[in-house]
Amino acid sequence: SQLAKKASYSLAKLKEIEMIEMSRVYRFLAGARLKEEDGLEAVCQKFEADFMVTGSVLEASPGSFEAEASVYGAASGTATKVSFSFTVTNMPEGNILGLEAVYLPVEPPDAENIISHLAFFDLKMTLLGNSKWYNKTFLAGPAKPNLENAVFTAPFFASGSDPLTASFTEEYRAKYYEDPDELASSGFDTAGLVLKALENGAAGKRETEAALNTLDGVPGLNGSYTSLNREFKRKPRLLSVKEGELTEIK
Repeated sequence: SQLAKKASYSLAKLKEIEMIEMSRVYRFLAGARLKEEDGLEAVCQKFEADFMVTGSVLEASPGSFEAEASVYGAASGTATKVSFSFTVTNMPEGNILGLEAVYLPVEPPDAENIISHLAFFDLKMTLLGNSKWYNKTFLAGPAKPNLENAVFTAPFFASGSDPLTASFTEEYRAKYYEDPDELASSGFDTAGLVLKALENGAAGKRETEAALNTLDGVPGLNGSYTSLNREFKRKPRLLSVKEGELTEIK
């Protein structure tokens, strides 16, 4: 469950277990088939545990940490909350190899976990991610303080400044009262490619297919499309976090 994950996460931050041990914890939890909505009682029953400890660790200042924990007793069904602080004197030296960037092509929960560890070990470098990072929950979550200057791809960016995106987003918001997403932009671009093929003289199914296979540099919401070996290629959008806000890298 999410609570169990938080427990293993906190332990890993305290270096009580190594990253590889933490991955084993995740696999064990997955094998137990626990669901997101399972509570502490279900977790204790599954692992035949008498009690369970969950909590979080926050860095108050360099080398000084504050922790909050909740000890749940299976027999009583109640939880006792405790808080304490501690210091770490042998903090790592940071980015001793002088790495400029690290690429994390993972899902947001895993990125959140890895980024927290990078921050804990003071490994300051540019973070590079995939399109999965273009997620409002992730960008506003625990990883947010460490995402400054991060760069990741995005299938579509509703706040893009190019005229086509700005016009499409404005009309979409006026009609549906929400921002367009990847599916909406992909539908728009698909229709635009077919219309371009028809403008080039395609009149039937075979002619349209042939015309689509010869399109080159057709502008769209998700980039410029070029047909290559019956597939459309396009350059991804690159986004970066600047002062807590998303900006597009041109």
